[in-house]
Formats: sequence, C-alpha cells, structure tokens
Amino acid sequence: SNDPEASERANTLLQHMLQIEKDQVIPGFKVNSFCFNILMLCWSKQRSRESAEKAQSVFDQMVALADKDPSKRPIPGSYATLIYTWTFHDPKKAEEALWAWRAESMAGTCQMRMDNKVFTSLLSGWFHSKDPDAAMRCDRLLKYAMDGQFGDSWWPQAIDFNMTINAYCRRNNPKEIERAEAMLAEMSDEKHASRGFMGAASPAYVSVIHALARLG
Repeated sequence: SNDPEASERANTLLQHMLQIEKDQVIPGFKVNSFCFNILMLCWSKQRSRESAEKAQSVFDQMVALADKDPSKRPIPGSYATLIYTWTFHDPKKAEEALWAWRAESMAGTCQMRMDNKVFTSLLSGWFHSKDPDAAMRCDRLLKYAMDGQFGDSWWPQAIDFNMTINAYCRRNNPKEIERAEAMLAEMSDEKHASRGFMGAASPAYVSVIHALARLG
C-alpha cells in the first residue's frame, strides 16, 4: 500500500487481534509470528531510523509473548527482516540480530536460512558506515560465512569480497592492503570453485592496484 499511515493502521489492527485472542472472543482464534512479520515489513519499508525502532519493538513484543505462546516465537523471516532493517541505520544492531539468530539456531529453536540479500546488506551497512573497524567487521563476517557457519547450502558472492577488499583498501594502511591482496587469492582458490567463484572480479583488482599506487 502507498498509504503513509499503513504501518500505524497495521499496528492498530495487530494489537486489536491480540486483544481478541486474549479475550477469546472468537474460539480458536490465534495470532502467530507471520502477523508480526507483516507489521515488521511495513515499518522496514519506510527506511527511517524511527521506523527501524518500531520494527525492533514489534520483534521485541514477539520475543516477550513467545515465553507463554511458542506460536509467536520469531521465525527466520523475523530475523532477516530485522537485520535488513537495521543495516540502513545501525550495522551494529543488524549484526547483533544476526548473532541472536545464530544462537537460536544453535539452540534448535529457529532455523538459520541465510540468503544473499540479507548477508550483502549486512556487509553493506558496515561498508557505508564511518566505523574505523568496518573492514575488519566485514572480513570477520565473510570468514564466518566461508567456514559454513550459516549453513552449507549457501555461500557469499563476489560482491561481498569486493566490498570487504574495498573497505580495506580505502584505509591506506599497508597491513590492511596486504589483507586485501590475500583476499584476491582466496577468491581465486580452487577450493571455492564449487561455491560459484570464478576468480576475483575486476573491481577488486582495481581497488588493490589503486591502494598500492597510493602507498607508492
């Protein structure tokens, strides 16, 4: 909907539905996680800091209600939406949501289903931030993913390496540029061939060449 008040209306409707459920007005009526996810998506699409906070509040409400009603426990889409929402405003919060999801997955309470959109947006959040450790943060997430910690049916893409390499190169630090060079070799490593890598993409080479030129 293009209605600017759609999110507020959806929130009002959800809270009304929760009251109906609580009062047992309609026998067998249940509000599940999908209802909360829809509201989170509504807030997420607004792309403002305030709307991100509201999406977080919806997620927190789910967690609180799940203590007594497992049907309201956050599902993979809940975590994915929360991560994607925060990447535009606070990559630290986005990463916190990622690790919370990972913890739930390890506990067997929420399956982790990583995808390119979520992972790349997470790295992009760090890449575009002013955090001095942005490159290291991207690199750590990339290493974790390449170790298969987010599942063995999904792997990062060349764009994820390119962003991380670029983040290192723009720092003009010899040791960080050295790490960027090492990443070029990793992209071309034969062991990654089955994961869809066909060697380093040209933007990655250009970033490293320019960085080395600046160092003289």
